[in-house]
Amino acid sequence: MDPQPRPGWWKRNWKWFVPVTLVCAVVLGAAIIGLIATAVMGSIKSSVPYTRALAQAKADPTLIAEMGSPIEAGWYVTGSIRSTGQNSFADLTFPIHGPNKSGTLHVIALKSTLVQGMEDWKITVLEAKVAGRSEPIFPGAPNDGEPVRREIDVAPANPGAPGIKSGVVGGVPNASADEPPPPAPSSSRIKAPISGGVLNGRAIKLPQPIYPPIAKAAKAGGTVVVQILLDENGNVISAHAVSGHPLLKASAEAAAREARFTPTKLSGQAVKVSGVLTYNFVQQ
Repeated sequence: MDPQPRPGWWKRNWKWFVPVTLVCAVVLGAAIIGLIATAVMGSIKSSVPYTRALAQAKADPTLIAEMGSPIEAGWYVTGSIRSTGQNSFADLTFPIHGPNKSGTLHVIALKSTLVQGMEDWKITVLEAKVAGRSEPIFPGAPNDGEPVRREIDVAPANPGAPGIKSGVVGGVPNASADEPPPPAPSSSRIKAPISGGVLNGRAIKLPQPIYPPIAKAAKAGGTVVVQILLDENGNVISAHAVSGHPLLKASAEAAAREARFTPTKLSGQAVKVSGVLTYNFVQQ
């Protein structure tokens, strides 16, 4: 009898070769994805919006009192940094933690060569949410380099002082050397608007902007960010587009002025709120 021919290499080894190949492919794919994610995270963490936001959070006394010091950032970052022509828009959220508590930090920053004074990144929203705390904390300043909004004490009026107008901040009351000036009553405090961050989700009425025909013809699209100020009743009293295509800003501002919000209260008192609305114009 003639001997049986020996099976080929594939027939002898396919049972182990196929699963090993699949495992190697999965491991290689995961490694490539990991390298890409690491590169993207590294790029975002070296960006100006991220580094400035984290620096303000680390130096904020209210946040330090809640979380402890030092405050550190987690590895993962969600959101994006986008550029459209001469405008750049950053919307990032990342975890932070201290010795006492953990939380998240949300930053919105804008950069535009079309708007005077915005050739560099400007932080418009910086909001920290701490575990176990119902109210957010707004670290640092609303815009880079500007002081934090605080309550301002107004010197009390002194009608007996000749030549000095009452109610002027920093005015010198007419007081003798033996009698100290009276303290300012709490009712004389002027409260500045509080920062509310991105306000789209808080609106009870949020009309959508009209897509201008001239913008459609020019194929203009993208995100428009509108800075708004709300009065104590939740009505928009000012709206100004700070980022987006020039052909879309007027429409976004008009829609923002028609928005309505639930009044915001602090310690039972209604306050003004500043924040931003974002509108996405999709080319059709």
